[in-house]
Amino acid sequence: MNLELEMGQDKIRHLVLMRNLWRYRPSQIMTPHDFKFITFGPGMLVGNQNLPPPEYQRRAIELNADWDTVRKGHAKAAKPGYAAGTAGAAYQRVIKIRTGEFAKQGLKQTKDQQTGLLPVCEQSVRLIRPSFRTRPG
Repeated sequence: MNLELEMGQDKIRHLVLMRNLWRYRPSQIMTPHDFKFITFGPGMLVGNQNLPPPEYQRRAIELNADWDTVRKGHAKAAKPGYAAGTAGAAYQRVIKIRTGEFAKQGLKQTKDQQTGLLPVCEQSVRLIRPSFRTRPG
């Protein structure tokens, strides 16, 4: 499958500009199949237009191809996840560590703790914080 894309092509499904950041926004039908809302980052300013860089476009096209495979019933989708070094990846790592700590202590997590809706503990914040140091300044 050719995933190359040139500027000026058709709009890519589920790739949206929200609050000046390009994001992959799956539909409600996609979320039970482990397709998650992903924030890519700011786009490129060309003239007065905010356009998605080619790497965001390629990733969105790959995710859409995965979804098409699942939608047609050919195979299960691989979990899209977050790119290494992003805050999303750090957060997922923290949730995995926390789940392991609960299991070691023989404690059961509440539904909110399993989904990560509760605030993370101080140790988790220490693990996530280095991910935010990538910005200059």
